[in-house]
Amino acid sequence: MRVKKSFDPKIVDSVGIKDMSLFRFSGAIPNILLFQLITKLILVLLVGILSSFIDDIGSLSGIGVITNLDLPFLFRSFPGLCILFLVFLVVCLYTIFDIHVMILISDNVLHDKKQSIWTLLKNAIFAIRYMMYPETILVLLFVVLIAPLTFSLIGISLTESFYIPDFILSVVQMNPFFAIPYYGFLICMAYFGFLYVFTFQFMLLRKVNIKEAMYTSKWSMMKHWKDFLKRYGLFVIKFLLLIFLVFALLGFVPFILVSVFVTGPMRRFWIIFISFIIYMLSELVKLLFIPFQVMELNRIYESYTEEDEGDLILPKHSLHIRFWLLIVACVIFCALFSYGACEDTLFDQIFPLVNPSQIVAHRAGGHMANENSLSGLEKAIQKGVYASEIDIQRTKDGYYIVHHDDTLERLCGVKESVSNLSLEQCKNLKVMDALYGNGKKSQLATLEEMLDLAKGKIHLYVELKGESADERMADDLYRILSNRDMLDQVTVISLKYSLIEYLESSHPEVNTGFLCFVSLGDISTLKCDELLLEDEMATPETIERAHLANKKVYIWTINTNETLKKRMLDTSDGIITDEVVLAEKMHAQLIKRDDLARIVDTIIFGYR
Repeated sequence: MRVKKSFDPKIVDSVGIKDMSLFRFSGAIPNILLFQLITKLILVLLVGILSSFIDDIGSLSGIGVITNLDLPFLFRSFPGLCILFLVFLVVCLYTIFDIHVMILISDNVLHDKKQSIWTLLKNAIFAIRYMMYPETILVLLFVVLIAPLTFSLIGISLTESFYIPDFILSVVQMNPFFAIPYYGFLICMAYFGFLYVFTFQFMLLRKVNIKEAMYTSKWSMMKHWKDFLKRYGLFVIKFLLLIFLVFALLGFVPFILVSVFVTGPMRRFWIIFISFIIYMLSELVKLLFIPFQVMELNRIYESYTEEDEGDLILPKHSLHIRFWLLIVACVIFCALFSYGACEDTLFDQIFPLVNPSQIVAHRAGGHMANENSLSGLEKAIQKGVYASEIDIQRTKDGYYIVHHDDTLERLCGVKESVSNLSLEQCKNLKVMDALYGNGKKSQLATLEEMLDLAKGKIHLYVELKGESADERMADDLYRILSNRDMLDQVTVISLKYSLIEYLESSHPEVNTGFLCFVSLGDISTLKCDELLLEDEMATPETIERAHLANKKVYIWTINTNETLKKRMLDTSDGIITDEVVLAEKMHAQLIKRDDLARIVDTIIFGYR
């Protein structure tokens, strides 16, 4: 059915027929999914090739893996600039396949243009010529880094899970001087994202350069922002209602019926099978929401322009036999898998009760006491956790104080670094309770005091910290540990990989761990005994590669119920947390789960 375009935004959804709702285009779902499958496969192939080039350049330059403090290498050397260029190409490819292609596919569906996927790809790639302007850098930075933080309507799958790491965000949130500018910045970015939401539509469909597209999008949204909010909001509400109905009929209602009325061995089978159905539905929703959202944005965009983009043409109804055969095949596979997974041994492997995740108290005792204090370490010992993590810095007279920050201002009210004070001066200071403010104070602890308290009671992770973290500190720590016969009770860790390499070569009997929050390359090849990874970095693939290289993996800093549960059910070896009590409660809850909870956690919520 053909419907002439209306230039009045208020009636564009009801022209010629009673309902021109986007959901009348549901017949195009099989083609949309097919287009997505093909483009994603091509994208994976191209990105894989570029990634191998990046690894090769890193290896040839003598830096096999780029981590934390190696980042300046990217800007100061020719190999580094080559890597940056390839990373830029990866971002461009994701932009082409995730944004350009999706807009063109949506336009193809709305107007039944019958263009092949190869024609769409060619048009998406050639659209790069419209982006040869400085403004493109700002747009790419937005869709890659800002969009995930502001829940923007545009973004790329490469960074859809991007977030500010907890160890940075916690500092921002605790200090109003950081928090106010940070959240103010996000609000401003969300506003600009709203104004420029049609930038890619104007660029691709009107075929204008990105600078003009941004300008046109801005004035269009300033004119129609109320109408946009109304129509897009109505689309979201309809989509959510549809999802609720589908999940209720095909998932939750059968789930409740089985849980209540089915007993014996078949109960486990039906719970696994229905959980898989719910999981498949959720994945299908993810695949469909973005293209339907883009189709809705395309329709709204067209109503705000006075150019004739063509008639809206509803797709012809078809059985799409191959699509339904694929759905039936998936259902049969789920049934067979569910039947096999009912066996006890396989069930325990697929739906683990809890993995032997070790708890490491952050900064001595986490939030149980003043950070990096003897009382905190004592609390960790009393709780019976596996280990405690502390930070050491060298005083100006060569002793080692347990302290984290670059200065003593936050905890002791003194705007001096440990390296500028003597041991005596440090011991005369009092550590305030920065978390609870209940007036309890303690002394700065020395390394030796911590070791004496920990000996024979708890494992220690000792981080070489601050401006005094150097080879001298590494040698001194080795000597102190050797004299106390504690080499097997301590793991020496650092953000500086050069220090870890030095320890591995000079004192190989020392247990070492590399703290990493950013990397490019295979970090399992690094010379260390353990990898201590920031949460976002610790993907299942990274953990598996580390284990194959005989390295343990610990995740930091895990403080929320969700992340605690996730990491206690994955294959990592342990977590570093401030919330020791919360971690122990979560561990106890996981052990008490029944079959239903284990299946739901693994299949539906993805805790595996």
